[in-house]
Amino acid sequence: LCHQLSMGNPENIEDAYVAVIRPKNTASLNSREYRAKSYEILLHEVPIEGQKKKRKKVLLETKLQGNSEITQGILDYVVETTKPISPANQGIRGKRVVLMKKFPLDGEKMGREASLFI
Repeated sequence: LCHQLSMGNPENIEDAYVAVIRPKNTASLNSREYRAKSYEILLHEVPIEGQKKKRKKVLLETKLQGNSEITQGILDYVVETTKPISPANQGIRGKRVVLMKKFPLDGEKMGREASLFI
């Protein structure tokens, strides 16, 4: 699940993971106080390589162009990616994006960094 937000110099492209926090039910939107258990992190199900029926849950993953409008790009990406799983195919519309952390990648992407956005 990789989505190119904009075209440009490949050296400016960065891996990004997006944790979408959403209320478990609409009633929790009306509550004045925050309760962590009323919210969940949206995970995307993807097939496990080499295992036909098994699936794993992962954070949304995309690629960012370093000099683009990152916040709007991520919000648009989340809407498009969540359309198939939301009522009336509307997608989840976020209000803000926060960069939580940059971390080193391992495996075939070793030596590169990724960002975690919420």
